[in-house]
This record gives sequence, C-alpha cells and structure tokens, in this order.
Amino acid sequence: MDKLNPVLPSNALQIKAELISAESALEAAGIETPRFEVQLLLALALGVSRTQVIAQTYSPVTNRQWQSFSEYIRLRVARTPLAYIRGTQEFYGLDFRVDRNCLIPRPETEMLVDYALSCLSKYSDIIDFTEFPVVDVGTGSGCILIAILKNINSAKGFAVDLSAEALHISCINASAHHLTDRIHFLQSSLLDAVRSQSCSIIVSNPPYIPNTEIGSLQPEVRDFEPRLALEGTDKDGLGSYRRLAEEGLRVLISGGKLVVEVGMGQARTVEEIFIRSGYIDIEIRNDLANIERVVAGSRP
Repeated sequence: MDKLNPVLPSNALQIKAELISAESALEAAGIETPRFEVQLLLALALGVSRTQVIAQTYSPVTNRQWQSFSEYIRLRVARTPLAYIRGTQEFYGLDFRVDRNCLIPRPETEMLVDYALSCLSKYSDIIDFTEFPVVDVGTGSGCILIAILKNINSAKGFAVDLSAEALHISCINASAHHLTDRIHFLQSSLLDAVRSQSCSIIVSNPPYIPNTEIGSLQPEVRDFEPRLALEGTDKDGLGSYRRLAEEGLRVLISGGKLVVEVGMGQARTVEEIFIRSGYIDIEIRNDLANIERVVAGSRP
C-alpha cells in the first residue's frame, strides 16, 4: 500500500500501474477478491459504475478523486468493511445508510423479513397492524423493519435499540424510505419500553456470539462492527433470546409471533428456550445455504 501514490499519475499507463499496486496491497492484506474491490473503490471515488471502470469509459480522473481512491484503499487494507467505506448497503432490494454504529445488513437476514411478511399477510384480515404494530428489537440500521413496512402498506412499527447512535441511523433510513410517520423509535433494553399486549409481531436479530468466539471473527466484523450488537450474554451467547422469550409473552397479543434470527447451530437451543417459555406452533426455517436461520413461535 505504501507504493500507492496519492498524487494523480500523469497518464493512463501510470494509473494502470497504480491500480495494479492497489490490487497487490489488498491481496497482501488478506482480501479475497482484490481486483473486484479495487474496481468498486475506484468506481466509488469517481462516482461511476463498476462497469464503466472496467470499460474505462469515465472522464479523466481529478486529483481529488485520486486522493479519495487512495484513502479508500488505505481503509480497506486496514480491513474496514466495504459497506462502511461506501456508507451504504443493499438489503431486500433497498439501500440503507450504515456506519460503525450499526451492523451491516446481511443477505441471510432477509429470511427473517420473508417469514415476518408471510405471517403478516396471513393475519392481515383479522389483525389491525396500525393498532398492534410490528416491533423490531435491536433495530440497528432499521433494515428489517423498513423492509417489512415497505411491503405491508397498512402496518406501523416500533424500532427499538439500546444505542442512541443506531437509532439515529435508523431514523435517517426511515426518512429516506418515507416511513417516518409509520415508525416510532424507542431507546430501550430489549422490550423494557414496550407496553404489554401492544404488538402483533416481534422481529429481532439479537447479539448471539459467545464472548469466547469474538476473537475468531473476521477483522471486518471483530474490529469494526459494534460489539453491543455482536456479543451475546450468558455463557452460550443466548441470553438475549431468553429475555426476549420471557418479555415477548408480556408484549404480544394472543396469537402474536416472536420471530428471531439465530447463528449457525443455535436454532434447536433457541427452540427449547421458546418451548420452556410457553410458546406454541414453533417453526424453524432454513436460509438459502440450508442453515437453520429463523426460529418463530406464537404466544398462546
């Protein structure tokens, strides 16, 4: 990376040489797809598409653009996640602003949205979702709740997070997707601030990684994403699920659903937590990689 000169090279051959140098720097830093990411970061710096970068159909690079590109490469060599460098991440066909105060939305979490939408559609004729809203616990960027509400026009929701900084990001995203009037934001530890028997469905992707496993995560996750949203409580990392299951019985209406995302290998344990808490009609759904990813149960 030290070879990458932040001063704009004087001709196309020099630019090509610097791009090769940037690719080598990313590869040396352990990035699995260095050429792809160099193309993405150059596109970001130039304000064009990756296709234009590949085809070299962009305007001459300015010194400011080259300096931006050099800074992006420096950040990526330090293993800063691409989403944090870009400031956005796509989820469920929508763009979301993200920064280090919230988790980066992941494709597997879309399964949680799919399941919630199937529940809401099934009960749309018998439940008033404006009176009994969707509650998203640990909302972070707000991606789960926003994706749900964009697909259920009649619904309202509560975005709940302990982090004021995360709630700020979720507010920005709600505004960008024109949902501010349908979402109420609550700073709360799990469901503490939610009224009893006030909601139809709870969705959550709570922290579930045991403390002993945090150190083994990829640097992009371990060193940059918020620890509050990653590290689960209790020895097995499933303390939040135990609290959600207990508090969910208070908050949900009869027949209401608690729907959570779980880590690999945790679904059956979380299922037992739900059973012991008194939930019925418990289901486990697999993601596209055939990993048990979503656990759901109904309040009697």
